[in-house]
Amino acid sequence: MKILITNHHAKENKGDLAIILGLMEGLKKKNKNIKFSIIGRYIDEREWWAKRGVGFFVPVLSTPKKGRWRAIRFVIRYHISLCLLNWPIVATWFYSPEKIKTLKAYQDADLVISKGGSFFREPEYKINFFPIGIMGHLHQLILARKFKKPIVLLAQSFGPINNPYSRYIISKLFKKCDLITTRDTESETFLRQRLNISKNLFSAGDLAFLLDGQREPVRADAVTQSITENKRKGYKCIGLTVRSWSDQKEFESYIASINSLLARGSEENLCFYFMPQVVGPYKEDDRRVSNMIWNNLPSPIKDKTMVIEKELEIGELLNLYGQMDYFVATRLHSAVFSILNNVPVMAIGYEPKTIAIFNDLNIGDFVLDIRLISPSETNKMFEMLQRAPKEIFKAAKKQALIGARKNIEIMSNYINMNK
Repeated sequence: MKILITNHHAKENKGDLAIILGLMEGLKKKNKNIKFSIIGRYIDEREWWAKRGVGFFVPVLSTPKKGRWRAIRFVIRYHISLCLLNWPIVATWFYSPEKIKTLKAYQDADLVISKGGSFFREPEYKINFFPIGIMGHLHQLILARKFKKPIVLLAQSFGPINNPYSRYIISKLFKKCDLITTRDTESETFLRQRLNISKNLFSAGDLAFLLDGQREPVRADAVTQSITENKRKGYKCIGLTVRSWSDQKEFESYIASINSLLARGSEENLCFYFMPQVVGPYKEDDRRVSNMIWNNLPSPIKDKTMVIEKELEIGELLNLYGQMDYFVATRLHSAVFSILNNVPVMAIGYEPKTIAIFNDLNIGDFVLDIRLISPSETNKMFEMLQRAPKEIFKAAKKQALIGARKNIEIMSNYINMNK
């Protein structure tokens, strides 16, 4: 069976990559004859995926570079592209050779899976009057419909979507999907109540949890030496992930909250490590925010804080996370990696997905909303984290693994029934 996976973002985003690898590994265990291809944004990944036996293709509809009337230009191209697909011969004149290869990949596929993630929502809780992101992801699924391919939305989070047009176009296509699983119960409720989706809809779990056990020795010698030395001194090692945020006032409060945690290092036996969870592409590199924070720290605090610069493979990250005593996770999948290692974790949620998943795992008391964060609330939660029994997070891991495996069981049953 040939499966085409859509909506891949970038392998530099280790959470996004973990979702795909978890999906592939889970399905391969059930059916060794599956051959995977993916559609991703950056063609320079092709060689990396080819070494792993996975075909790589670019989206047929690319997002225009930033500039005046960017959103309007995108919407026009979106509709022109869909019209062209009604005249395949004309489309071959219009599209580049790479995009023709993508159309061929759709044609050859037996099944199209829209991978796990959070694509169908309005980023940073803002109403998108021109929903470029949603339409871009939706376009990849509309192509599958044009080629009469079965479509599965697997382990995704949905919402918020306040734009009526966005809800309309999403609902229209989702009702034609063969199977939808969500990675949190809140998303399932959103689809049922706001989009009136009920057929072949299930709540399961995040596929990145399927990478439990994939740990590799960390090559970053300076980091491992630092951790060993700090533990020898009796320090507790705290891992962190941070990210940018567009609302300047909220971002300043967020940075102040992180700084308030780091300041504890000069007074307590704590040391901190900024992890390279998302290292690109371009402006999405979280090391930019990490270094901005580190560069502005006073010397006593800076001495007990390290920014890990080197990009690490997922197995290395899992190993490194396992060496932490606690974790403060802004990136959702840094929380996932912590839970896989039974490391007590508190999260800073920048989308509803984080709060929803933590609630499903019965650790909802350990999430702060990035829009409402403050130094006092952050320190209060960190102190609660230090007191929390580790059994809470072990139970969360057990529950998470059940949910992730449920996705694969549902997907495998669907494949077997439709051979």
